[in-house]
Amino acid sequence: MTSPEGLDLRLTQVSNKPIDKIEAYLQMKIDRKDFILFKKGVNKIDSEIDYSNKNYAVIFKKNHDLLMIEIPFDNIKEHRYEHDEFVEYTLRVMDDSSANPSIQFKKAKECSINKMFLEEAIRVLEENNSSFLPFFNIESQYFNVVYKNGRHYEVAVPAF
Repeated sequence: MTSPEGLDLRLTQVSNKPIDKIEAYLQMKIDRKDFILFKKGVNKIDSEIDYSNKNYAVIFKKNHDLLMIEIPFDNIKEHRYEHDEFVEYTLRVMDDSSANPSIQFKKAKECSINKMFLEEAIRVLEENNSSFLPFFNIESQYFNVVYKNGRHYEVAVPAF
């Protein structure tokens, strides 16, 4: 795929298998990455609800912190994707062993992820000389992560 600016972009679909947030953190650690986009599992299935693919969250490193951002499930059910209602957590890892992990998720007062178009996210990534940027894609209404992979840009997107 080529962006309007002529950049070579590759879309990478993440797994559609629901996992919990601890499992997602451990997978990020195993993959030796600074972020993971994952589909969150739900505790109770309601046959009247279309879960589609909106129940995604992102865990990522920011400076010296680990953060997780999600859209509240009630908002997903009502198709409300208001940026000011996204929930951000700071992760405190006490034990990241695969046998008995212990991670605290502390809710933040506000959310630091931006809503933007893909082209804007690439521009911000370049301007900040960052290796990745999680964002909420205005066009698709999903969390995405744009990142550099060699000379190319890749975009982690939910599986469809």
